[in-house]
Amino acid sequence: NRLLSNGLFWQIDSWEGTEFSIGGTGIRPLLNSYMYASAMAIGNIAYLASKKDIEENYFTEAAELRKLIQDNLWDPVDGFFKTMRHEDVPTDQYRNDAAEVCEPGRLVKVKELFGYVPWYFNLPEAGKGYEKAWEYLTDSSFFAAPAGPTISEKNHPDFRINEIGCSWSGASWRFSTSMTLTAMANLER
Repeated sequence: NRLLSNGLFWQIDSWEGTEFSIGGTGIRPLLNSYMYASAMAIGNIAYLASKKDIEENYFTEAAELRKLIQDNLWDPVDGFFKTMRHEDVPTDQYRNDAAEVCEPGRLVKVKELFGYVPWYFNLPEAGKGYEKAWEYLTDSSFFAAPAGPTISEKNHPDFRINEIGCSWSGASWRFSTSMTLTAMANLER
């Protein structure tokens, strides 16, 4: 029920396991990468079960999602996968004060660690420039920190470490770190 007319899925940031993030609610790389991976998994199961029509259907869906994610959630200027706003997402869902507010169809102006999740599922096509995103991981102006990578880039004005409540606008978190390390391992294969 979160599929939009553009073929991508939206989600409330705190329902995605990221609590209240700077990027906030919208068309997020995390959920859309999950949907891509689900389509690939079902396609692979159908292949093993010799269900050719189901296999083709889900591999086609995965290929379409891959293209949409790369075309819409990749910021070529910043070289990073980001959350996008969409006019069909109810505005009351942007209830997070920390969420970057921008016009529908625009990418938020923050890099969040979940921008690496597409590699967790081997989604980005190699050799198309997507690898640029990995430069930020070891840069102390962005994600590199003594206790592990931060959730959002450290140079963003809303970056915070010691917030009250469930704000994912700063500190490192094991879940996002483990996904990022798996994504990096997939990139290196």
